Amino acid sequence: MNPDLQTLFAEARSRIAARDIVANDLCACLVSGVRMQHGRISYLRCAVTPDHHNPDLWRITRLDERGPIGHSCFSNKRAAVVSALEDGYFPERKAQ
Repeated sequence: MNPDLQTLFAEARSRIAARDIVANDLCACLVSGVRMQHGRISYLRCAVTPDHHNPDLWRITRLDERGPIGHSCFSNKRAAVVSALEDGYFPERKAQ
């Protein structure tokens, strides 16, 4: 394989491993929800919480400076947390 591609894939594996550590740590203490801020766009926030319509699901609610702009539902807490991390969000403070 091309050495440049090997480097690209190795870097991607490293980023995925780091993301998984953050996701595992966050999920271990996440019960009622967590506020997250986008890493590059300061006015974007999201909340990862249990879904209020279906308690078996978890939800990401995305917000900008004017209020809610959308949401996505997931079958479990970890999937919601990983999706938020992949979208560039990071916890604002300790999960609750």
